Amino acid sequence: MRAAAGALLFVIASSARVPAQSLADAAKAAEEQRKAQTKPSIVITTAPGGTFHELLLTEALLARFSNARGSLSKLYAFNPTIYETVRAGSLSVRRYREFAKVLASEPKIVETLKFFGFDPDSFVIAEISIRNSLTYAQISGSGNNDVERQNGFFAHKHQLEWSYYSWQQTDQGRAFWPENAGYW
Repeated sequence: MRAAAGALLFVIASSARVPAQSLADAAKAAEEQRKAQTKPSIVITTAPGGTFHELLLTEALLARFSNARGSLSKLYAFNPTIYETVRAGSLSVRRYREFAKVLASEPKIVETLKFFGFDPDSFVIAEISIRNSLTYAQISGSGNNDVERQNGFFAHKHQLEWSYYSWQQTDQGRAFWPENAGYW
């Protein structure tokens, strides 16, 4: 009986290590694949222009945006000069599309956004699409087209207002989005 209990304990202990080993192998393989990848999987770019077209919000887009926004917050905390440049630029713009030019003026910001599959224009468009979706979510079915209505439902379903609040907390008082911009 004692030998059977010892054997059972050995089997349980051995099997507990198997998933951890498999997880380590998977993490190593994912890291190798990430290093081998020379460009982002998905790159969102925008054509310059005057018409604003909202991005259709998806979980993948939201995850990449959240990571990009968090990385920018860390960059601003680490390098106050970049933050001050972006902040000054944000106060001087009247249109959101002009803010993309402010972001594009800082190579480290462009590099950070590129890592997450954005350019400055598409990053600003994602922010505005998210902000608009919060408005659409408050009034069921609101929006002028299918993308706006879908974004409103997405924001409601995913409780996007909490994510947005969390991003603002991550900024730690470093406001960098244009306060005076009222339109695209």
